[in-house]
Amino acid sequence: MENIKMKKVTMALIFIGALILGAFPASADVIKLKTVGNSGKSPAWQWAPYAKLMERVKRNTNGRVELQIYPPGQLVPYGQHLEAVRARVLDIAVVVPGYYNNEFALSNIWNFMYTDLGADPVRSAKMWTDLYDNYMSMDFEKLDLECVGGNGSPIISYDLFTIDKPIKRYEDMKGLKLRSNSAAMSAMHKSAGAVPVFMGGGAVPDALSKKMLNGVPMSDHWGLAIPIWEYGKPGYWTVTGSYPQGVSCLATSNRRNTKWTKKVSEADKEVIGAAFRQFVIDEANAVNAAADKFRKDAIAKGMILSEWPDSEKKRFAEAWKPLIDEAIEFAKKEGAPAKYMMEAMHQWIKEN
Repeated sequence: MENIKMKKVTMALIFIGALILGAFPASADVIKLKTVGNSGKSPAWQWAPYAKLMERVKRNTNGRVELQIYPPGQLVPYGQHLEAVRARVLDIAVVVPGYYNNEFALSNIWNFMYTDLGADPVRSAKMWTDLYDNYMSMDFEKLDLECVGGNGSPIISYDLFTIDKPIKRYEDMKGLKLRSNSAAMSAMHKSAGAVPVFMGGGAVPDALSKKMLNGVPMSDHWGLAIPIWEYGKPGYWTVTGSYPQGVSCLATSNRRNTKWTKKVSEADKEVIGAAFRQFVIDEANAVNAAADKFRKDAIAKGMILSEWPDSEKKRFAEAWKPLIDEAIEFAKKEGAPAKYMMEAMHQWIKEN
């Protein structure tokens, strides 16, 4: 008799458990968004803002949405993020407007103009967010894309790492093979008589160590300069003012059948957008801290740091003026309000 009672209790518990699982399929209801970031896990500090972002999205959506963030290049080549998002290979990925000059007219005016106005990581991230809805969003909307939450990773000034000699004047770049990662950077090299060599960032240390490159424009903000210096042995770091390095943002596709459009609620989209905006501020603060550390480490290791006088910086800045004019003309053909956006940029600088 006891056995029959136990069997009935067991069956009842199994039935109740099945009902509960049926009503609350925990794993089935979690929306997992496959995402590719802008930086990898080495040095370690670079991944910390991404780890916070993943935790923040999961917590603030009450576990309904999770980000699965992969380092760049792991799922698709870095330069193919836009195509991968549009083809739904990725749900969200870092898109760099500067890699697609004819797709992002207003974004590229912003890239050139803000570099010239004087870039600071935190300010540039805030400026992009503040102006995105009225201006740069038009670039994304025509491609059925959305820069989630209007987020924009910071502009970071690039200086010049060289192996054989310091670059004391604009003319000293003539004939040097310098790595390029964008049409804008290639145009800058050519204007100084250098030879642009387009290659991915992962190939740079080896190319420097084998002298396939004479130098590379890069930032001292990402914490990568010291490891590259130790491996590739470029002996000189020259502060040139800045190459025009553009914003990047975590973008998703708004097409009808994407996971973002069909499965993520409007309320959770708002929450995720806020998390992304906070992420870029966290990232901007981290790159500023890394830049400060670089200066100390570089001097301690004996790297030769120098800075161009303002006269040379101005000459270098003149080299990208044609790029701004070209971007403005293209934007006008697109019917984009380039003039109003530039006025808004200057006004933002005054107020902030």
